[in-house]
Amino acid sequence: MKTRSSLSSALLLALFLCACGKKDAPPAAASPDAASPDAAAAPPETAGPAGLPPCPGFLSQESAKGDSQTGASILISRETPDRLVDAYATDLSADGWILKTSLQQGREHHLLFSQGNRFLRLQIGPASPPDGTSRLHLAWGQAAGAAEVREAYEPEIEEAPAAATESSLEW
Repeated sequence: MKTRSSLSSALLLALFLCACGKKDAPPAAASPDAASPDAAAAPPETAGPAGLPPCPGFLSQESAKGDSQTGASILISRETPDRLVDAYATDLSADGWILKTSLQQGREHHLLFSQGNRFLRLQIGPASPPDGTSRLHLAWGQAAGAAEVREAYEPEIEEAPAAATESSLEW
């Protein structure tokens, strides 16, 4: 009998310890229909590189990886893709970012900005399924090796031997 109660106690203790580490599921993201047009939520700080202007019409963040130096994020906005392209082109240019590439492929807009050795890539298009919202993919970071190349680059200039110079002058 004592063995059974010891076994039962050990089993209950193991279940209790397993339950302590269990985390509740995160709350579901608010649906675009539930948000009022007047309520403007601020995107999380991890939604882009340091100094990124807020996403116009921000509704939610689907994912985010990285930090303010390097990372990627997907945001949902109630604005149209054309409106987001205009807003980011204007706001980022005002903050010193240089637009390197801008192209439209189907319904998707692709923008590439740089600022010093940092880059910011935006892919903006309609959300799926189409419900009047837009999906914005952000990727940011630093150009690999940009600082090292700039500091270490010295052109190699070899002095020509005097004999070679003299012989090349004689034809």
